Amino acid sequence: MKKILTSLMVLGLVLATSTANAGIYFGGRGGFEKYKVENSDWGLDYQKTKFLAGGFLGYHSGFFRLEAEYLYHPKRSISGFSSESQTVTGNLFFSPPIKSMLHPYIMGGAGAGFHKLTVGGDEEKDTTFTWQAGIGLEVEPTDNVFFDVGGRWIDFGDPEYEKHKVDTKGYFYYLG
Repeated sequence: MKKILTSLMVLGLVLATSTANAGIYFGGRGGFEKYKVENSDWGLDYQKTKFLAGGFLGYHSGFFRLEAEYLYHPKRSISGFSSESQTVTGNLFFSPPIKSMLHPYIMGGAGAGFHKLTVGGDEEKDTTFTWQAGIGLEVEPTDNVFFDVGGRWIDFGDPEYEKHKVDTKGYFYYLG
């Protein structure tokens, strides 16, 4: 039920505040993420699918969009190990010049991942370089509203816990 309410709130925020043609816009993004964590020292190799949510502030001009984005990646736990991440990235989107309400795009972004790793009750925090690349479709039903649906590959870098690197990456599908 929480996921449905969060999705409806994000959708309402997008409808109320986004401007698609040109200028500054902001909105929300939510979706599902398949996240993989690996560490051979501890025998970690698992994938989980979770709901994620975030927000963005951007500038739209012509065929380009530039966004500052925050995403919260929920806690994942397995066998006494848990990880929780937040990312802040700058993203660049390019849409080919198509005169339609449908605008396919490619995107890339880079920024920072803030991680909290917990093993057996002991907690350590780490910051890593994070990058992502994706494709999607922007749907612009009116001059002041656009919806964004797409998929991305994200690499969170290798956060460390007591000098043990944990390889974290995944992909997610979203609506914004």
